[in-house]
Amino acid sequence: MNIYDISKKSGFSIATVSRVINGSTRVSAKTKNKVLQTMKELGYTPNAFARGLNLNTMKTIGIMCSSAARPFFSSAIDYLENGLRASGYNSVLCCTGFELENREQCLRLLLSKRVDAVMIVGSDYVTPQPEQMRYILDAANTTPIVLINAYIEHPNIICIQNNDYASIYNTVRRLLAVGKRNVYYFYKSDSRSNNEKLRGYKTALRDFGNVKSHAILLKDALDIPKTVESLLAMGRLDADAVVTSVDFLAIGFLKYANKMGIRVPEDCNVIGYDNTFIATCCEPELTCIDSHVDTLCATAVQSLMQLLESGNAPKSITINGDLVIRGTTNIDFSGYQLS
Repeated sequence: MNIYDISKKSGFSIATVSRVINGSTRVSAKTKNKVLQTMKELGYTPNAFARGLNLNTMKTIGIMCSSAARPFFSSAIDYLENGLRASGYNSVLCCTGFELENREQCLRLLLSKRVDAVMIVGSDYVTPQPEQMRYILDAANTTPIVLINAYIEHPNIICIQNNDYASIYNTVRRLLAVGKRNVYYFYKSDSRSNNEKLRGYKTALRDFGNVKSHAILLKDALDIPKTVESLLAMGRLDADAVVTSVDFLAIGFLKYANKMGIRVPEDCNVIGYDNTFIATCCEPELTCIDSHVDTLCATAVQSLMQLLESGNAPKSITINGDLVIRGTTNIDFSGYQLS
């Protein structure tokens, strides 16, 4: 039983039912009584949309992420918790790991705590296998879900995501435009975000004139020594530019380049993705695509508060990236836009 059932039986829109549950003054007494009567008949007890009626709201939001070890995730958690606290909400964090069973268990745990909504951080929760996302879709039937840097089509899911495709596409096009022809792309998984980045890389090569692809999957992205070991096993790469799906892979390449006598940026330009703190912990400092995790999270909190207060919020918002120029590139990116 959920808000959609109430809407169907009462004959009112989901937005109207939500306003009633939230105690909005924008609903007539007659409409309010009809909706409340329908809720009573169906035995519906509001949860996530109950703020205005003081029925079941816990003023608590659940947060899920795979791991707090990656800087992007740890930063996102910090921004979300601070934003929710400023909005009068507490938060409960579950670091789920990557196994489907653990993720399902964590989401069930959060729902059992009667949280008002669940915010899920990271595109690795969205896979090409629909059955592996069923637990999210089922939860969304009763509880608002906010996906951060991911997308699932559902009327009760808000998606705040990076424009990963455009960021990689336009970066690679610029490298090609200034004469780079051996542009390597290192990525870490087949998550939705990584697939969008990979699609941007391959499309840029194709659109420029069928330049040869050098896309390499390196799954141990967070383990820099393993990344270096994997690269060394490939011998001396002929890359004149490298773009990576996360900053850690770029740092791994810098260490590899140092061991192989490849000068950065003289012989090879290197560009990371996310603009995390490690970008300034190497020499030369790393040029990065900034994914604006702060903006992603602020937008996510704002959209969720709008949904809980009014029953309406944009279902999908895309945040464009920016290029932060540092010492690992020596080409002119001035005035160049990634969107």
